[in-house]
Amino acid sequence: MKSKTESLCSRCLKKIPADTFQKNGKIYLKKTCKEHGESTELHFWDDPEIYEFFHGLSTLKARSNQAILNITYKCNLTCPVCYARANENQSPDLQIQEIEGLEKFKTVFISGGEPTLRDDLPEMIKQIKEQGSRVVLFSNGIKLASYSYAKKLQQAGLSTVILQFDTLDDKTNLFIRGKKLLKIKKTAIENLTRLGIRITTSSVILREKNFEQLPNLLNFLLAQPNIKTIGLNPLKELGRFPKEIFVPSSEIIDRVNKILHLKKQDWLSSTQLLTDMDNLISVFKKRNRVFSKCRLKCLFFTTKQECIPFNRIFNLKKIHCKIDRIVKNQSKADLGLFILYFFFDQMVLNFFRNKYLRKYLAAFAVNIVRKGSRKTVSLNPLKSFSVSVYPTDKNFDFDFIKSCNFVTYSKNEKGYRPACLDRITCYSKKD
Repeated sequence: MKSKTESLCSRCLKKIPADTFQKNGKIYLKKTCKEHGESTELHFWDDPEIYEFFHGLSTLKARSNQAILNITYKCNLTCPVCYARANENQSPDLQIQEIEGLEKFKTVFISGGEPTLRDDLPEMIKQIKEQGSRVVLFSNGIKLASYSYAKKLQQAGLSTVILQFDTLDDKTNLFIRGKKLLKIKKTAIENLTRLGIRITTSSVILREKNFEQLPNLLNFLLAQPNIKTIGLNPLKELGRFPKEIFVPSSEIIDRVNKILHLKKQDWLSSTQLLTDMDNLISVFKKRNRVFSKCRLKCLFFTTKQECIPFNRIFNLKKIHCKIDRIVKNQSKADLGLFILYFFFDQMVLNFFRNKYLRKYLAAFAVNIVRKGSRKTVSLNPLKSFSVSVYPTDKNFDFDFIKSCNFVTYSKNEKGYRPACLDRITCYSKKD
Protein backbone atom coordinates (compact mmCIF):
# COMPACT_ATOMS: atom_id res chain seq x y z
CA MET A 1 0.00 0.00 0.00
CA LYS A 2 1.36 3.38 -1.04
CA SER A 3 -0.44 6.61 -1.89
CA LYS A 4 0.46 10.18 -2.76
CA THR A 5 -0.59 13.09 -0.60
CA GLU A 6 0.72 16.44 0.64
CA SER A 7 2.04 17.41 4.05
CA LEU A 8 3.88 20.25 5.80
CA CYS A 9 7.58 20.73 6.29
CA SER A 10 8.12 20.67 10.06
CA ARG A 11 10.71 23.45 9.79
CA CYS A 12 9.37 25.97 7.27
CA LEU A 13 5.68 24.85 7.31
CA LYS A 14 5.44 24.95 3.52
CA LYS A 15 3.11 22.50 1.77
CA ILE A 16 5.24 19.71 0.34
CA PRO A 17 4.72 16.36 -1.45
CA ALA A 18 4.43 13.23 0.71
CA ASP A 19 3.75 9.49 0.47
CA THR A 20 2.00 7.17 2.88
CA PHE A 21 3.23 3.59 3.07
CA GLN A 22 2.94 0.48 5.22
CA LYS A 23 5.85 -1.03 7.13
CA ASN A 24 5.83 -3.65 9.91
CA GLY A 25 2.06 -3.43 10.26
CA LYS A 26 2.01 0.38 10.64
CA ILE A 27 1.23 3.30 8.34
CA TYR A 28 3.93 5.95 7.91
CA LEU A 29 4.09 9.31 6.16
CA LYS A 30 7.27 10.22 4.26
CA LYS A 31 7.65 13.80 3.08
CA THR A 32 10.26 15.76 1.16
CA CYS A 33 11.09 19.44 1.44
CA LYS A 34 13.48 20.83 -1.21
CA GLU A 35 15.12 23.03 1.41
CA HIS A 36 15.07 20.81 4.52
CA GLY A 37 15.16 17.28 3.11
CA GLU A 38 13.24 14.09 3.88
CA SER A 39 11.55 12.93 7.08
CA THR A 40 9.35 9.97 8.02
CA GLU A 41 6.73 9.92 10.77
CA LEU A 42 4.05 7.57 12.03
CA HIS A 43 0.69 8.48 10.45
CA PHE A 44 -1.97 9.66 12.90
CA TRP A 45 -4.07 6.67 11.75
CA ASP A 46 -1.24 4.17 12.05
CA ASP A 47 -3.40 1.03 11.84
CA PRO A 48 -3.56 -0.09 8.16
CA GLU A 49 -7.20 -1.20 8.30
CA ILE A 50 -8.34 2.04 9.93
CA TYR A 51 -6.21 4.11 7.55
CA GLU A 52 -7.70 2.37 4.50
CA PHE A 53 -11.21 2.83 5.92
CA PHE A 54 -10.77 6.57 6.30
CA HIS A 55 -8.88 6.90 3.02
CA GLY A 56 -11.93 5.52 1.20
CA LEU A 57 -14.61 7.15 3.37
CA SER A 58 -17.00 9.38 1.44
CA THR A 59 -17.83 12.36 3.63
CA LEU A 60 -20.47 14.95 2.82
CA LYS A 61 -19.30 17.41 0.17
CA ALA A 62 -20.15 20.57 2.05
CA ARG A 63 -18.50 23.01 4.41
CA SER A 64 -18.11 22.27 8.10
CA ASN A 65 -21.08 22.84 10.39
CA GLN A 66 -18.89 23.29 13.49
CA ALA A 67 -16.62 26.15 14.50
CA ILE A 68 -14.16 26.49 17.37
CA LEU A 69 -13.39 29.80 19.05
CA ASN A 70 -10.11 29.97 20.98
CA ILE A 71 -11.16 32.85 23.16
CA THR A 72 -8.11 33.02 25.45
CA TYR A 73 -4.62 31.58 25.85
CA LYS A 74 -4.69 32.02 29.63
CA CYS A 75 -5.30 29.04 31.92
CA ASN A 76 -5.65 28.27 35.64
CA LEU A 77 -3.36 25.27 35.13
CA THR A 78 0.08 25.00 33.60
CA CYS A 79 -0.09 21.39 32.43
CA PRO A 80 3.14 19.62 31.47
CA VAL A 81 0.98 18.27 28.61
CA CYS A 82 -0.56 21.20 26.71
CA TYR A 83 -0.80 21.46 22.93
CA ALA A 84 -1.97 25.09 23.18
CA ARG A 85 1.06 26.32 25.18
CA ALA A 86 -1.39 27.96 27.59
CA ASN A 87 0.05 30.83 29.62
CA GLU A 88 3.01 31.08 27.20
CA ASN A 89 1.20 32.72 24.30
CA GLN A 90 0.69 36.43 24.98
CA SER A 91 -1.87 37.00 22.22
CA PRO A 92 -4.83 39.15 23.28
CA ASP A 93 -8.15 37.45 24.02
CA LEU A 94 -10.54 37.00 21.12
CA GLN A 95 -13.48 39.41 21.18
CA ILE A 96 -16.71 38.06 19.78
CA GLN A 97 -17.50 41.32 18.01
CA GLU A 98 -14.37 40.71 15.88
CA ILE A 99 -15.84 37.52 14.41
CA GLU A 100 -17.76 37.43 11.16
CA GLY A 101 -19.94 34.60 9.84
CA LEU A 102 -20.33 32.74 13.14
CA GLU A 103 -24.11 32.49 12.65
CA LYS A 104 -23.52 30.07 9.73
CA PHE A 105 -22.42 27.29 12.09
CA LYS A 106 -24.92 25.03 13.85
CA THR A 107 -22.51 24.22 16.68
CA VAL A 108 -19.94 26.57 18.19
CA PHE A 109 -17.21 25.17 20.47
CA ILE A 110 -15.61 27.57 22.94
CA SER A 111 -12.02 26.67 23.77
CA GLY A 112 -8.71 28.12 24.93
CA GLY A 113 -6.56 28.04 27.12
CA GLU A 114 -9.24 27.73 29.77
CA PRO A 115 -12.31 29.67 28.54
CA THR A 116 -13.92 29.92 31.99
CA LEU A 117 -11.26 32.51 32.87
CA ARG A 118 -13.12 34.98 30.68
CA ASP A 119 -15.43 37.10 32.86
CA ASP A 120 -17.73 37.66 29.90
CA LEU A 121 -18.17 33.94 29.09
CA PRO A 122 -21.88 33.84 30.10
CA GLU A 123 -22.63 36.83 27.86
CA MET A 124 -20.68 35.23 25.03
CA ILE A 125 -22.63 31.97 25.39
CA LYS A 126 -25.91 33.86 25.42
CA GLN A 127 -25.03 35.82 22.28
CA ILE A 128 -24.02 32.68 20.36
CA LYS A 129 -27.14 30.85 21.55
CA GLU A 130 -29.40 33.71 20.46
CA GLN A 131 -28.00 33.57 16.93
CA GLY A 132 -29.28 29.96 16.72
CA SER A 133 -26.14 27.92 17.41
CA ARG A 134 -25.64 25.17 19.98
CA VAL A 135 -22.84 26.04 22.41
CA VAL A 136 -20.27 23.48 23.58
CA LEU A 137 -17.58 24.39 26.12
CA PHE A 138 -14.12 22.84 26.48
CA SER A 139 -13.04 23.04 30.13
CA ASN A 140 -10.71 21.54 32.72
CA GLY A 141 -13.65 21.72 35.15
CA ILE A 142 -12.03 23.75 37.94
CA LYS A 143 -14.54 26.60 37.87
CA LEU A 144 -17.39 24.20 37.07
CA ALA A 145 -16.89 22.69 40.52
CA SER A 146 -18.80 25.78 41.69
CA TYR A 147 -22.51 25.01 41.28
CA SER A 148 -23.50 28.67 41.12
CA TYR A 149 -21.02 29.34 38.32
CA ALA A 150 -22.08 26.26 36.35
CA LYS A 151 -25.72 27.32 36.75
CA LYS A 152 -24.89 30.76 35.38
CA LEU A 153 -23.49 29.14 32.22
CA GLN A 154 -26.51 26.85 31.95
CA GLN A 155 -28.90 29.80 32.21
CA ALA A 156 -26.92 31.56 29.48
CA GLY A 157 -27.61 28.63 27.13
CA LEU A 158 -24.72 26.18 27.53
CA SER A 159 -25.82 22.70 26.38
CA THR A 160 -22.67 20.53 26.54
CA VAL A 161 -19.27 20.51 28.25
CA ILE A 162 -16.26 18.62 26.94
CA LEU A 163 -14.62 17.93 30.29
CA GLN A 164 -10.95 17.12 30.64
CA PHE A 165 -10.89 13.90 32.69
CA ASP A 166 -7.71 11.84 32.49
CA THR A 167 -7.53 9.60 35.53
CA LEU A 168 -8.92 8.49 38.90
CA ASP A 169 -5.43 8.68 40.40
CA ASP A 170 -4.22 12.03 41.72
CA LYS A 171 -0.56 11.06 41.33
CA THR A 172 -1.23 10.75 37.61
CA ASN A 173 -3.10 14.07 37.68
CA LEU A 174 0.01 15.64 39.17
CA PHE A 175 2.08 14.33 36.25
CA ILE A 176 -0.39 15.29 33.50
CA ARG A 177 -1.96 18.45 34.90
CA GLY A 178 0.46 19.53 37.64
CA LYS A 179 -2.25 19.44 40.33
CA LYS A 180 -4.44 17.00 42.27
CA LEU A 181 -7.81 17.40 40.57
CA LEU A 182 -9.90 14.26 41.16
CA LYS A 183 -12.26 15.75 43.77
CA ILE A 184 -12.73 18.87 41.64
CA LYS A 185 -13.48 16.83 38.51
CA LYS A 186 -16.04 14.65 40.30
CA THR A 187 -17.76 17.72 41.74
CA ALA A 188 -17.91 19.27 38.26
CA ILE A 189 -19.57 16.10 36.93
CA GLU A 190 -22.12 16.20 39.77
CA ASN A 191 -22.93 19.87 39.11
CA LEU A 192 -23.29 19.45 35.35
CA THR A 193 -25.46 16.36 35.81
CA ARG A 194 -27.69 18.14 38.28
CA LEU A 195 -28.09 21.05 35.86
CA GLY A 196 -28.83 18.83 32.86
CA ILE A 197 -25.74 19.90 30.93
CA ARG A 198 -24.55 16.97 28.84
CA ILE A 199 -20.96 15.84 29.36
CA THR A 200 -18.40 14.52 26.92
CA THR A 201 -15.14 13.54 28.58
CA SER A 202 -11.75 13.98 26.97
CA SER A 203 -8.79 11.95 28.23
CA VAL A 204 -5.29 12.25 26.84
CA ILE A 205 -3.88 8.71 27.00
CA LEU A 206 -0.24 8.41 28.09
CA ARG A 207 2.03 5.38 28.30
CA GLU A 208 2.95 4.17 31.80
CA LYS A 209 0.34 6.58 33.17
CA ASN A 210 -3.41 6.35 32.51
CA PHE A 211 -2.97 3.87 29.63
CA GLU A 212 -2.47 1.20 32.28
CA GLN A 213 -5.38 2.61 34.33
CA LEU A 214 -7.95 2.36 31.53
CA PRO A 215 -10.06 -0.46 33.08
CA ASN A 216 -10.81 1.62 36.21
CA LEU A 217 -11.25 4.83 34.23
CA LEU A 218 -13.72 3.23 31.83
CA ASN A 219 -15.71 1.61 34.66
CA PHE A 220 -16.14 4.99 36.32
CA LEU A 221 -17.07 6.91 33.17
CA LEU A 222 -19.49 4.25 31.93
CA ALA A 223 -21.35 4.41 35.23
CA GLN A 224 -22.10 8.14 34.84
CA PRO A 225 -25.58 8.54 33.27
CA ASN A 226 -24.90 12.05 31.99
CA ILE A 227 -21.68 11.14 30.16
CA LYS A 228 -22.72 10.15 26.65
CA THR A 229 -19.37 10.27 24.85
CA ILE A 230 -16.04 9.09 26.26
CA GLY A 231 -13.11 10.58 24.37
CA LEU A 232 -9.82 8.65 24.58
CA ASN A 233 -7.25 10.55 22.58
CA PRO A 234 -3.57 10.30 21.65
CA LEU A 235 -1.20 12.96 22.92
CA LYS A 236 -1.13 15.99 20.63
CA GLU A 237 2.56 16.32 19.76
CA LEU A 238 2.38 20.10 19.73
CA GLY A 239 3.15 22.59 22.46
CA ARG A 240 4.30 21.05 25.76
CA PHE A 241 4.63 17.26 25.81
CA PRO A 242 7.05 14.47 26.80
CA LYS A 243 7.43 12.43 23.59
CA GLU A 244 8.36 9.14 25.27
CA ILE A 245 4.85 8.65 26.74
CA PHE A 246 3.00 8.95 23.41
CA VAL A 247 0.50 6.15 22.68
CA PRO A 248 -0.66 5.86 19.03
CA SER A 249 -4.34 5.66 18.13
CA SER A 250 -4.10 1.96 17.22
CA GLU A 251 -2.94 0.96 20.71
CA ILE A 252 -5.69 2.94 22.44
CA ILE A 253 -8.36 1.25 20.34
CA ASP A 254 -6.85 -2.21 20.85
CA ARG A 255 -6.71 -1.65 24.61
CA VAL A 256 -10.38 -0.61 24.84
CA ASN A 257 -11.35 -3.60 22.70
CA LYS A 258 -9.57 -6.04 25.02
CA ILE A 259 -11.11 -4.50 28.15
CA LEU A 260 -14.69 -4.49 26.85
CA HIS A 261 -14.55 -7.37 24.35
CA LEU A 262 -15.12 -5.12 21.35
CA LYS A 263 -13.73 -5.48 17.83
CA LYS A 264 -12.18 -3.04 15.40
CA GLN A 265 -15.14 -3.55 13.07
CA ASP A 266 -17.46 -2.20 15.78
CA TRP A 267 -15.69 1.16 15.49
CA LEU A 268 -15.57 1.17 11.69
CA SER A 269 -19.28 0.28 11.38
CA SER A 270 -20.33 3.03 13.80
CA THR A 271 -18.22 5.67 12.08
CA GLN A 272 -19.54 4.59 8.68
CA LEU A 273 -23.13 4.86 9.96
CA LEU A 274 -22.62 8.38 11.31
CA THR A 275 -21.08 9.49 8.03
CA ASP A 276 -23.92 7.78 6.14
CA MET A 277 -26.50 9.68 8.17
CA ASP A 278 -24.74 12.95 7.33
CA ASN A 279 -25.00 12.08 3.63
CA LEU A 280 -28.54 10.69 3.88
CA ILE A 281 -30.04 13.76 5.54
CA SER A 282 -28.50 15.92 2.80
CA VAL A 283 -30.73 14.18 0.22
CA PHE A 284 -33.88 15.87 1.50
CA LYS A 285 -32.47 18.75 3.56
CA LYS A 286 -29.61 21.15 2.91
CA ARG A 287 -26.95 20.21 5.42
CA ASN A 288 -23.36 21.10 6.21
CA ARG A 289 -20.77 18.49 7.18
CA VAL A 290 -20.54 17.14 10.74
CA PHE A 291 -18.39 14.01 10.35
CA SER A 292 -14.85 13.91 9.02
CA LYS A 293 -11.77 11.66 8.89
CA CYS A 294 -10.09 12.64 12.16
CA ARG A 295 -12.44 10.92 14.60
CA LEU A 296 -13.27 7.23 15.00
CA LYS A 297 -16.38 6.42 17.04
CA CYS A 298 -17.92 3.30 18.51
CA LEU A 299 -21.64 3.45 19.33
CA PHE A 300 -22.78 1.10 22.10
CA PHE A 301 -24.97 0.62 25.14
CA THR A 302 -24.22 -1.24 28.33
CA THR A 303 -25.99 -3.75 30.52
CA LYS A 304 -24.75 -4.98 33.89
CA GLN A 305 -22.97 -7.80 32.11
CA GLU A 306 -21.63 -6.41 28.84
CA CYS A 307 -20.91 -3.60 26.42
CA ILE A 308 -23.01 -4.09 23.27
CA PRO A 309 -21.87 -2.28 20.09
CA PHE A 310 -24.52 -0.86 17.76
CA ASN A 311 -23.70 -3.22 14.90
CA ARG A 312 -24.86 -6.15 17.03
CA ILE A 313 -28.26 -4.49 17.28
CA PHE A 314 -28.74 -3.57 13.62
CA ASN A 315 -27.28 -4.84 10.34
CA LEU A 316 -25.15 -1.77 9.68
CA LYS A 317 -23.47 -3.32 6.63
CA LYS A 318 -26.82 -3.77 4.88
CA ILE A 319 -27.99 -0.33 6.02
CA HIS A 320 -24.83 1.23 4.57
CA CYS A 321 -25.42 -0.37 1.16
CA LYS A 322 -28.98 0.97 1.02
CA ILE A 323 -28.00 4.49 2.14
CA ASP A 324 -25.10 4.54 -0.30
CA ARG A 325 -27.54 3.83 -3.16
CA ILE A 326 -29.92 6.58 -2.02
CA VAL A 327 -27.11 9.15 -1.84
CA LYS A 328 -25.64 8.19 -5.21
CA ASN A 329 -29.04 8.40 -6.93
CA GLN A 330 -30.23 11.38 -4.84
CA SER A 331 -33.56 9.53 -4.80
CA LYS A 332 -36.32 10.50 -2.37
CA ALA A 333 -38.32 7.49 -3.59
CA ASP A 334 -35.49 5.18 -2.50
CA LEU A 335 -35.44 7.05 0.79
CA GLY A 336 -39.10 6.17 1.37
CA LEU A 337 -38.41 2.50 0.62
CA PHE A 338 -35.47 2.59 3.02
CA ILE A 339 -37.67 3.89 5.84
CA LEU A 340 -40.13 1.04 5.25
CA TYR A 341 -37.25 -1.48 5.15
CA PHE A 342 -35.77 -0.18 8.38
CA PHE A 343 -39.09 -0.25 10.23
CA PHE A 344 -40.23 -3.72 9.14
CA ASP A 345 -36.92 -5.56 8.78
CA GLN A 346 -34.57 -3.89 11.27
CA MET A 347 -37.17 -3.09 13.94
CA VAL A 348 -40.17 -5.46 13.74
CA LEU A 349 -38.56 -8.68 12.44
CA ASN A 350 -35.27 -7.97 14.16
CA PHE A 351 -37.07 -7.68 17.49
CA PHE A 352 -37.88 -11.40 17.36
CA ARG A 353 -34.54 -12.63 16.01
CA ASN A 354 -32.06 -10.38 17.86
CA LYS A 355 -31.76 -10.43 21.66
CA TYR A 356 -29.58 -7.31 21.58
CA LEU A 357 -32.36 -5.21 20.06
CA ARG A 358 -34.70 -6.43 22.79
CA LYS A 359 -32.14 -5.46 25.44
CA TYR A 360 -31.66 -2.05 23.79
CA LEU A 361 -35.40 -1.32 23.74
CA ALA A 362 -35.73 -2.50 27.33
CA ALA A 363 -33.01 -0.04 28.35
CA PHE A 364 -34.90 2.65 26.42
CA ALA A 365 -38.09 1.82 28.36
CA VAL A 366 -36.26 2.01 31.70
CA ASN A 367 -35.02 5.51 30.82
CA ILE A 368 -38.57 6.61 29.96
CA VAL A 369 -39.77 5.44 33.38
CA ARG A 370 -36.87 7.23 35.09
CA LYS A 371 -37.23 10.50 33.24
CA GLY A 372 -39.58 12.08 35.78
CA SER A 373 -37.12 11.73 38.65
CA ARG A 374 -33.84 11.90 36.70
CA LYS A 375 -34.23 14.67 34.20
CA THR A 376 -30.60 14.58 33.10
CA VAL A 377 -30.85 11.04 31.78
CA SER A 378 -31.52 11.07 28.03
CA LEU A 379 -34.10 8.60 26.81
CA ASN A 380 -31.70 6.96 24.39
CA PRO A 381 -29.31 4.62 26.28
CA LEU A 382 -26.80 4.83 23.43
CA LYS A 383 -23.30 6.05 24.28
CA SER A 384 -20.08 6.25 22.31
CA PHE A 385 -16.33 5.98 22.54
CA SER A 386 -14.38 8.49 20.48
CA VAL A 387 -10.74 8.52 19.43
CA SER A 388 -9.81 11.85 17.87
CA VAL A 389 -6.44 12.31 16.23
CA TYR A 390 -4.80 15.71 15.89
CA PRO A 391 -2.43 16.14 12.94
CA THR A 392 0.73 18.08 13.70
CA ASP A 393 3.45 19.57 11.55
CA LYS A 394 5.16 16.15 11.65
CA ASN A 395 2.35 13.98 10.26
CA PHE A 396 -0.04 16.42 8.57
CA ASP A 397 -1.93 14.70 5.72
CA PHE A 398 -3.89 17.11 3.51
CA ASP A 399 -5.96 14.29 1.98
CA PHE A 400 -7.58 13.77 5.37
CA ILE A 401 -7.94 17.44 6.27
CA LYS A 402 -9.97 18.29 3.16
CA SER A 403 -13.07 17.07 4.99
CA CYS A 404 -12.29 18.84 8.28
CA ASN A 405 -15.30 19.19 10.57
CA PHE A 406 -13.67 21.50 13.13
CA VAL A 407 -12.76 24.87 11.69
CA THR A 408 -11.57 27.72 13.84
CA TYR A 409 -11.75 31.45 13.46
CA SER A 410 -8.25 32.72 12.71
CA LYS A 411 -7.52 36.30 13.73
CA ASN A 412 -4.53 36.36 11.39
CA GLU A 413 -6.49 35.14 8.37
CA LYS A 414 -9.73 36.93 9.32
CA GLY A 415 -11.64 33.77 8.42
CA TYR A 416 -12.11 30.07 9.14
CA ARG A 417 -9.72 27.20 8.49
CA PRO A 418 -9.02 23.71 9.93
CA ALA A 419 -8.38 23.97 13.66
CA CYS A 420 -5.30 21.74 13.57
CA LEU A 421 -3.71 23.81 10.79
CA ASP A 422 -4.35 27.03 12.69
CA ARG A 423 -2.77 25.64 15.88
CA ILE A 424 0.28 24.45 13.95
CA THR A 425 0.93 27.82 12.35
CA CYS A 426 0.39 29.57 15.70
CA TYR A 427 2.64 27.39 17.83
CA SER A 428 5.21 25.63 15.68
CA LYS A 429 8.67 27.15 15.40
CA LYS A 430 9.64 28.15 11.87
CA ASP A 431 13.11 28.67 10.46
